[in-house]
Amino acid sequence: PISVELSSMRPSLLPGLLTAAQRNRHRGAAHVAVFELGQAYRGDQPEDQLLVAAGVRAGAAQLTGHGRHWQAAAGVFDVKADAFAVLAALGFDPAKAQVTREAPSWFHPGRAGALRLGPKIVLAQFGELHPATLKALDVDAPAAAFELFLDALPPEKRKGRERAPLAAADLLPVRRDFAFIVGADVPAGDVVKAAAGA
Repeated sequence: PISVELSSMRPSLLPGLLTAAQRNRHRGAAHVAVFELGQAYRGDQPEDQLLVAAGVRAGAAQLTGHGRHWQAAAGVFDVKADAFAVLAALGFDPAKAQVTREAPSWFHPGRAGALRLGPKIVLAQFGELHPATLKALDVDAPAAAFELFLDALPPEKRKGRERAPLAAADLLPVRRDFAFIVGADVPAGDVVKAAAGA
């Protein structure tokens, strides 16, 4: 180990990333986005070792920058987009994964979720971190994070990783915001499926 504090096998990469984000905050960088790719351990057996990609956004470090904005802090949708971007970079279509509400207790209930392939395979967990978790780690709120379990990804079917040619449009993108009113008992995943199928 590189220090006494890092001598144990870690079950998650998030505590180390949160500590690094807090260290940066103490040095004046209030809006921090950090990531790590490394080993984590569910137990002390060789089969308990797993490869994880994780990221933390602290403060107002968002996908579109930071600073004065109507949504001041990085949140669940920012880290969900990070997890989707990592999956897409690895050649996996994130639309094939199911977004569910289940998340570990260190995430904020109602502001976290998981990406699953079926009922048993968890690809990723993401969300805003619970204030009690941040307090236990002595980290200033707010913070959001994701963990992607690379060993859970299905094997790649294609040979090679060549990229398709850039299909650049000569027209500017049009962005529209649609609002729909649905019942509170309707899961967001069902709304996304209906919109994708339209």
